[in-house]
Amino acid sequence: MDPRVFKFRWTTFAFAIFCFMLPFVTLSCPGQTYTFNGIEASFGGSVEGEKLSGEPLFAFAFVALIVALATCFSKDRGVKLVSGVAGALAALLLLIGKGVLLERAVEEGRKMVRVSFNAGYWLALLSSAAGAVIVGRLLWVERLQALERTLEPGPDEVSRPADAGAGGSRGDG
Repeated sequence: MDPRVFKFRWTTFAFAIFCFMLPFVTLSCPGQTYTFNGIEASFGGSVEGEKLSGEPLFAFAFVALIVALATCFSKDRGVKLVSGVAGALAALLLLIGKGVLLERAVEEGRKMVRVSFNAGYWLALLSSAAGAVIVGRLLWVERLQALERTLEPGPDEVSRPADAGAGGSRGDG
């Protein structure tokens, strides 16, 4: 396995976690605009002293990214698979959470609230998906390499000359 790809794999998940600290979502009402980072959008925040609940799917995506980062360092194939699945799950949860948040804003805001997703959201989504793809690719390459090792000829088959018969050498004596 190429160490540069290994390093890139864990950095995608670490970057996705970092993106939760960036501006994630902006809620705009007539005359007011509130921007929340990913942690506030996931676990809740406060606006002018009023506590707002977070989106649980964003929180689950954040936890999935932590799992993906923690498990991507393993050399065990099954644990690496968990890392890839957790990264893909995080991307899926971010997408579904976006739809749920938009629907909730329309219901509660009576179409007076405008929701926009900022760079933190999009970068977290892209880097978690990229991490999952990288893990999947590495698992695929490892599987192909293992298959090639099983199909390689053994040392007995390689060292035997092609024209040597079963009877051994001919004696023309």
